[in-house]
Amino acid sequence: MKKLLVSLVLIITISMIFATCTIRQREELFGTGNCQEEMDACIEVYGNPEEINKYDSEVYHSWTFWYWCQGFSRTFTWGINVWNCETSTYTFSPICS
Repeated sequence: MKKLLVSLVLIITISMIFATCTIRQREELFGTGNCQEEMDACIEVYGNPEEINKYDSEVYHSWTFWYWCQGFSRTFTWGINVWNCETSTYTFSPICS
């Protein structure tokens, strides 16, 4: 019974602390970071993208680098509910003008 009570108090305390955190403080606590290193590495390997699409809100970011002539895009996503930096790649037949 004592262990159950201690566990319950701990859960309530953590919940109260989490509820009082701002979104930015939560990002700092959970280390959502950004994708700067991953984006820099992509540019170092493939050069500057031909187009960049950016979606930014206060808590969520998604940037897509388009390499039309090389036939791929790479999307970098970070923010709340995203652990550190997530990347995804979409390939297609190269499109050059």
